[in-house]
Amino acid sequence: MTPDALNLISGLFNVWLWVKLFSLVLVLFYFVLSLVIVRQVDLMGQILKTEVVPALRTASLLHAAAVGILFILVVILI
Repeated sequence: MTPDALNLISGLFNVWLWVKLFSLVLVLFYFVLSLVIVRQVDLMGQILKTEVVPALRTASLLHAAAVGILFILVVILI
């Protein structure tokens, strides 16, 4: 084997690269989950019209925004 081939093979087994990719995928799934939560709270607010719905909607939107910022930071820093 040539040194170039060995460098390519050793690059595939870089543990930190896989940890970074796994964390990026994990945060992406968490972001999608936060968007699902926003949708569910919106649907719940349409069915149950109470005084608590605006507070829950605000909390779910703030949560989704925080996770979106976290996702952007992970993409930038990794």
